[in-house]
Amino acid sequence: MKIIWIKKYSKSIFGFVSLVILIGVNLIAFSCKKPQAKSLEKLVEAVGKQRFTEARLTGGFSYGQLKLPSLEIDKKSYSIQEPFLLSDNKNRGNADNEEKLLNEAALDIYSELGNFPSSSKQHELGILNLLKGNYTKAIDYLEKAVNTDKGNSKFLNDLAVAYIERGTQQKSSEDLFHSLSLIDKVISLDNSLDNSLVETRFNFALVLEKLFLVSTAKKAWQ
Repeated sequence: MKIIWIKKYSKSIFGFVSLVILIGVNLIAFSCKKPQAKSLEKLVEAVGKQRFTEARLTGGFSYGQLKLPSLEIDKKSYSIQEPFLLSDNKNRGNADNEEKLLNEAALDIYSELGNFPSSSKQHELGILNLLKGNYTKAIDYLEKAVNTDKGNSKFLNDLAVAYIERGTQQKSSEDLFHSLSLIDKVISLDNSLDNSLVETRFNFALVLEKLFLVSTAKKAWQ
């Protein structure tokens, strides 16, 4: 009787054990597999400890040594149709490996765009052009991202950064005041300056200082 029972259910038991082993192997492989970084995260990693904007971007960019582009850079921009490369700007970075990582991150973003880029992809395109120093084109893409997702504090902050950078480069108080209005929108969305993004609080003080609103800027820095 015992032998008959074993013969009858041996195939089922074997199949069940095999299934358990297969599931276990897949779970181990999944847990060991390094999650693939998103495009913007790859760009943050590629930039490393360098800083390409005086104002602060969201997304985890480091606030290290500042490397600004030349005044001529803003004459050339990068769009969906034209691959973005950083190699022609000799003022940005020194290590070949850093340059390679930046280009790989940029091309990764372009490869995921599609015919109708989402607000997040428009945002990434804006950041790419902003890091390059193409402030006008960066503003164009970031405006599209903000218009698609009006309640996104991070998009608004980064658009403000683009206006701060262009306003500083071109000595445009109009751009600086516009950045201040964008920062005010972020503060309104977050209910107060204290609840706002760390980057937004920094940029608020920075733009006040650039507009020579000294006493207000001093309070904002505190």
